Amino acid sequence: MKNSILVSTLLITLVLPLVFSISSCREPGKPQAVITVLDADDKPISGAEVTIYTPPAPGYVDIENNLQKIVEVTNSAGQVTREFKYEAIYDVSVKVFDKHGNVIKSGNGVIILEEGKTYNETIIAR
Repeated sequence: MKNSILVSTLLITLVLPLVFSISSCREPGKPQAVITVLDADDKPISGAEVTIYTPPAPGYVDIENNLQKIVEVTNSAGQVTREFKYEAIYDVSVKVFDKHGNVIKSGNGVIILEEGKTYNETIIAR
């Protein structure tokens, strides 16, 4: 009798949590975006300023952590990779500056974010 109680207790404490963890629903992944900035010759542009924002609207839109826009700089591959909290559609603008801080090239695009997916956007700066 004691052995059957011990076995039952072990089964309940070891097997049931395993069954529940396997059958539980997975939370969808966060949306991601990879923005690639290229020049007119399809060469990556490093150091380009990428601004992700929502168009002007009467209501406040929180992109992330109370920000209304995100500004990042492309890496050596001409890319910005970013994870977001929510599904959304954002505008993207790109500026390339000369050594004096003057804009010499620019471009625009849109990213469409969906849970668990990575959106790839290529913007040609002209």
